[in-house]
Amino acid sequence: MLRKALRRHKLAAVVTALILTVIAVALVVSIGFWRQAVTERDRTGTALQEASAVSEFLQDMLGSIDPQVAQGRELSVREIVDEASQALDTRFVDQPLVKASLHGTIGETYLNLGEHEKSEQHLRRAYDIRLNEQGPEHEQTLLSMNDLGRLLTEMERFDEAEQLLA
Repeated sequence: MLRKALRRHKLAAVVTALILTVIAVALVVSIGFWRQAVTERDRTGTALQEASAVSEFLQDMLGSIDPQVAQGRELSVREIVDEASQALDTRFVDQPLVKASLHGTIGETYLNLGEHEKSEQHLRRAYDIRLNEQGPEHEQTLLSMNDLGRLLTEMERFDEAEQLLA
């Protein structure tokens, strides 16, 4: 009976099938775009939280320059970075990527101050956290690897640097 109706109304059946196919494809594409938007929203929210935490930490660090906090003593950049380095050990336990970002910043600062050993500790820690959290191919992991390799080159530890930079 259905075959008979389809034969009689071929054009209507084809048009109906075509419309249903277009609706199904549109639904699948829409769901894909929706999932992509949700993923992007979550990624943006996470990045915003990380940036906010880093900003707050750096403000606290630079707040030690305040004469009331410093209590009359003059602080050098090295002292401020040393204090930040110590404070970092106990903070951001549940935010490893924030910790990695701050280790990278402190490591770069120590590098600029000529403190290679302290710089290496922080740059290596940043790299290790990113490698563990984001994997070896993530852009931030590769940037941390590059920073550490650059430091090792400056320290004339070429074999180690080559392994990272190759």
